[in-house]
Amino acid sequence: MTRLLVIPLLVVLLARLLPVLGLVLGPDMRRSLQNMAVAIDVAGGVIMLLLIGVQLFYRQWLGAALLGVLGIPVFVGTYRALPAWWYGSDLKR
Repeated sequence: MTRLLVIPLLVVLLARLLPVLGLVLGPDMRRSLQNMAVAIDVAGGVIMLLLIGVQLFYRQWLGAALLGVLGIPVFVGTYRALPAWWYGSDLKR
């Protein structure tokens, strides 16, 4: 079960690198890539929570704690992207 959740997490993490292409593309494409990055941040946090939930379901406390500690950057990104995702903003900074 954990392997099935790791594959989407890898896809999300690789897709998170797509905004780097925005440096080469035009401003319209940059905006849409930034909006996609917000959705990817939220999806990454949800997948990490699912991974931790699976570890807890199988009573692997150490694995869940390890994923929780390793997932701190993902959770911080999700926390910062959640308002923009919820309200539909594109995080203009």
